[in-house]
Amino acid sequence: MSIYNMDESSVSVVQKHCQKILCLKRKRQIGSIASAGQTQLKYAATTQLAYMSRRSFLKMPAELADGAPPGSVVTCNDSGWMDSNIFTRWLNHFTQFVKPTKENKVLLILGGHNTHTKNLEAIEMARNNNVIILTLPPHKTHKTQPLDKTFFKPLQAYYAEAVERWLRNHPVRAVTSFQVCSLFNEAYAKAGIMSTAINGFAQRGIWPCTMDVFAEHEFQSIFSNISQASLAQNSPVPGFSEQSDCNTRSP
Repeated sequence: MSIYNMDESSVSVVQKHCQKILCLKRKRQIGSIASAGQTQLKYAATTQLAYMSRRSFLKMPAELADGAPPGSVVTCNDSGWMDSNIFTRWLNHFTQFVKPTKENKVLLILGGHNTHTKNLEAIEMARNNNVIILTLPPHKTHKTQPLDKTFFKPLQAYYAEAVERWLRNHPVRAVTSFQVCSLFNEAYAKAGIMSTAINGFAQRGIWPCTMDVFAEHEFQSIFSNISQASLAQNSPVPGFSEQSDCNTRSP
């Protein structure tokens, strides 16, 4: 069985962090080139795949996809955030890319957002295409999400470098939505390498499968959050009493 990880994040025409600048000692005001604007690019990434959506465009101009990573699908919506329709389209693209079979099913690990877990069309699509969806415990993705651990931070750093390099090479111009795909492609090519994927799965204990990466109290915290979330929805987790203490089991 093949294992994939999916998560969403965002990049902007304005880099989040400017690179370090060398200057004379005791200089108090140091300038750095930054772009202008608030347009965001929202993308969902697996180890080998990117899916993008943009805000500010109700009808997507074809030029927005110029320079996107090979094999990407680019779309837009009125909010720029993941919704059920976009996730379903992403999942369809994912299954066509991975081509799972009954003999070689695919495990897809992702967060428990409503667009994933309460999307009947996507769930049925996954079931019919031999994709097993495993959602991570709520409020614990910073501990369990491989992409959060090894991928997104270098991606943001490489993207900031690409933006600043573009601004230096194009004076008096600002980065717009029409440059984001090519800049993202430059950063994605550097961040989306095999060692990053391997380290992400290993450090989260997914593969090789190990429980040693977490301390005992971290497991207790995870199960406590699951129990409390279930009780809030009036659907207790089997094996737990209606108390918030995860160590208290029902008879």
